[in-house]
Amino acid sequence: MRPPVRTEMASGAFEESDDEWKIERVDKKEDVVELYNARRGVRITLRQDHIHGYTSDPTLNHKGDKRGFLTLVRIQIKITANNSYSVEPLPMIREKIEPAEVIEASSRRNTDEEKILRHLADVPGFIGAEHVSRHAEISIQKTKYYLDKMLKENLLETPMIHVYGDERSYKLGHHGRGYLITYNLID
Repeated sequence: MRPPVRTEMASGAFEESDDEWKIERVDKKEDVVELYNARRGVRITLRQDHIHGYTSDPTLNHKGDKRGFLTLVRIQIKITANNSYSVEPLPMIREKIEPAEVIEASSRRNTDEEKILRHLADVPGFIGAEHVSRHAEISIQKTKYYLDKMLKENLLETPMIHVYGDERSYKLGHHGRGYLITYNLID
């Protein structure tokens, strides 16, 4: 299964276990998929919306059994030492990102980029490149270049297009705010 099931060890810690699971029953009417792990003697029941898909692996097929990989949808199955289980949601990727990870993904910005980010942090909502250019005292060409660059690096939210003309509006995104906090550029 992907992600692999996490199994409680004697120490109380959980470790990934990549055991074989058998699909014992699929009931579309009841919206149930039952799985069985022969090594541990554990049966679990999932809902069909927990399962993203099944990918066959012809190299593993033998004796008429079809074998493959069951991919789960943003859930983690945990099996305790007494063989009970829980199904827990996994956080979205965006929820996992910490400011330290933003630094690794992007090196320290130049002074002009930091001026732009700080200004965007002070403005609620979306603002245009010309406004940012005037406030940060950077040429409009450089401002547009930096805004587009930081947008591609996910420091800004997806721009809005104004109804009148094709001027884009920008807003500081989650990663941009994390960058500013990490470098003590905002509170």
